[in-house]
Amino acid sequence: MTRTARDFLLISVIICLILSSLFIYFPTVSGESDEWLAIENEFFVIKYHPGQGEEAEEALAGAMWVRENTLEKYPHTLNLKVTITIYSDRDELTEKEGAYTGTSHVGVSGASSSASIGILSPSWTGHWGGYEGLDHPFRRVLNHEYVHVPFYIDLYMKNRGYKDPQPWFSQGLAEYISDNYLPCYVNRVRESVEQGSFTINEPYAWGLYIVEYMYSKYGMDKVIDIIKSDEPTFNGALEAELGTNPLEFEEGWRRYVADKFGVEYPSSELDNNTVIEAVQTEDDVLLEERLKEIEISLNELREKGLNITVNVNGLDEVYRIEDEILENILEIQQKLEDIEDKMVTILGVSAIICALMVASIIIFVYYARKGEGEKVT
Repeated sequence: MTRTARDFLLISVIICLILSSLFIYFPTVSGESDEWLAIENEFFVIKYHPGQGEEAEEALAGAMWVRENTLEKYPHTLNLKVTITIYSDRDELTEKEGAYTGTSHVGVSGASSSASIGILSPSWTGHWGGYEGLDHPFRRVLNHEYVHVPFYIDLYMKNRGYKDPQPWFSQGLAEYISDNYLPCYVNRVRESVEQGSFTINEPYAWGLYIVEYMYSKYGMDKVIDIIKSDEPTFNGALEAELGTNPLEFEEGWRRYVADKFGVEYPSSELDNNTVIEAVQTEDDVLLEERLKEIEISLNELREKGLNITVNVNGLDEVYRIEDEILENILEIQQKLEDIEDKMVTILGVSAIICALMVASIIIFVYYARKGEGEKVT
């Protein structure tokens, strides 16, 4: 072996080692620098992309406003920092969180809990799902999602009691505390009431007014007692904490909403505009039992062509499980994307290293043979 061939082989080996070390280090650095930065205080952690520093500061200020606003109607203490991730646009939010404007995730395991919120950036100027009809749509959406945090922590960390509130209660509470009287909510409920219909076909709009009724008639403490109640069912919690049965409660909020919109509430006599809403029932048999209280059969109602709505407890639990599944799927997708990115990097660097090694061997063989030829001469 000539000195030239030996030196070239040594240099080639050194280059390969340097590239290998870069290959080991590079994926970690690129993955972090392309992800998130964070600012935080005593109550919140704001995650944001590089270049969104001003939006992050605005989000933190908005979060503090939201916390104070929520405390006025829902006193609570959280032994955790809520992580708020702000997304640049709707496509990113939908891809990462599966949400349109914002979403919240609450995890409870034993005595520990975690909470995170994904939301559009405060600088987002596009559609906010109707919240742009109010001032500060970012704060409106954030307030709604934030209310879910103490709500579900109080709900799932209690040792006993129901865990599946009616959707109108969980969503209505969040909208009421956030003061989110969206024009579409007001119009939808007004039109229904004017037509004599009180069917809860949209939990956000109807829930807003039902929870308003609860705060007005029974007070804040009673409403929070319902959340923390150890009664086995949501309706049981209503009865125990408010001192009323479901039929009386329903009659109360209906009259309240009708009066709010200046509509005369119909008499208790059933007619074609009456809706019998049976809560906490899962089949016709249970519904029949409830209707016996007012001496009306399910078949009679159907023969009269009346609109019957059966609300089944457990929908919020289904929504929560779906959110958890979606969150896990998104995490898996993100990990697969990270692995895919790293594999591309691995293949690219490996190809370069192999090419260099092959070139080194070829050149080494060339000079080695050339050296042997020189010795023979």
